[in-house]
Amino acid sequence: GRLWVRNRPRQLAQLDPTTESAGAPGPLATGVLDLPGQPALVAPAAGGIFVAFVNGGVAYYDRAAVTNNTGPTAQLPRGRIHVENMSVALDGAVILRDYDNSLDRWDPSAR
Repeated sequence: GRLWVRNRPRQLAQLDPTTESAGAPGPLATGVLDLPGQPALVAPAAGGIFVAFVNGGVAYYDRAAVTNNTGPTAQLPRGRIHVENMSVALDGAVILRDYDNSLDRWDPSAR
């Protein structure tokens, strides 16, 4: 599978570790995603990717937004949540736990 890693302070790069070959410096980047803030957590989902930001807020990027490096498909504003942990549920929603130990569930497709 592919991995999302922080490439720059406000950018993620998608790496494909299976592309590494003898003599190559490492896995090849297969795409980059410019972000509106510094990423804290990343959770890949079947239809895209969830990103929680250092200063709060969460954004969802669907496949088209990732492929075209456009802005978020949907987002929760900074003042609403500061995420400590997140994971993706089987139905594609994200489960968020904030620093107050509160749980929240967000499904960007249900807007």
